[in-house]
Amino acid sequence: MAKNFQPLNHLTPMALYQISWAIDAAAKQLANAYQSREEATRIARELVGLVTGHTPTQLILRAEECIEETTWHAIQQLLDEHLHNHKPLAYILGSQPFLTLDLTIVPPILIPRPETEWWVAHLIEECQKLDTATKNSLRILDLCTGSGCIALALAHALPQSHIIGIDINPAAIPLAQQNSARNNVDNVTFVLSDLFKELGTQTFDLIVANPPYISQSDYQTLEESVRNWEDPQALWAENEGTQLIRQIVMRAPEYLTDALSGHLPRLWIEIGYDQAVLAPELSTDLLSLTSMRDQFGIPRLLVEAKKTVF
Repeated sequence: MAKNFQPLNHLTPMALYQISWAIDAAAKQLANAYQSREEATRIARELVGLVTGHTPTQLILRAEECIEETTWHAIQQLLDEHLHNHKPLAYILGSQPFLTLDLTIVPPILIPRPETEWWVAHLIEECQKLDTATKNSLRILDLCTGSGCIALALAHALPQSHIIGIDINPAAIPLAQQNSARNNVDNVTFVLSDLFKELGTQTFDLIVANPPYISQSDYQTLEESVRNWEDPQALWAENEGTQLIRQIVMRAPEYLTDALSGHLPRLWIEIGYDQAVLAPELSTDLLSLTSMRDQFGIPRLLVEAKKTVF
């Protein structure tokens, strides 16, 4: 029996194990962990839907339908994993939306964040403004691809382009390939590589990256749901979190074409809140950099200082 199993003796026979009761009981347990009752209820509905196999609409239509006691036990086990073992909701559900995509997510591959989703959406908007010939011939490199979220979002939005996604983690490549098939995206290739190492003489019009950029000291302060579950190699880096950012900036000019020069920044790297100072420090004659803020006003990107896009 799950350790937090709630006795049902106080319920009337008609209310016993009803779906509506299960959602409400789960939401009450989740309430202290979330900012609003609405959010707790939304997550409760997702967990109940996962166990029962019901869609959101079916949960409404079948609200008074009764479930088996074993089904409630299964829901309770998921609640315990989330609330007491700090297992992220995306790992429990096994999926995470990212723009137009529905991604399979499994531990310990990094869970896509809203900040990343935001800047990728902006990049797609800018790419859509390019002339047809340029847009249809784009070659894009996605470093530290993880679940493939950035590469697949770009590939889906730019179906005539070709994207290569790179990751050093052997577990990331098959997951990204699975997500490619799941979302019917076929203009992307995923390669196991330590950054540029396996790329040979290939060149790209655009390079994007969400590398590990947290310092080791900051990593120790992260929530247990992050530290205990997500791949540390995808989160923190040496040199106060800047090691991979520096490597990418240093090597990027070797792999960039001039196809987008003057039209769109050719390099987009996600960074930490205190790393905007890297823009002037890492700028060279070959690659001038600037920083950009995210939807929360926090420095989030290093980009080539060719054009202001938002």
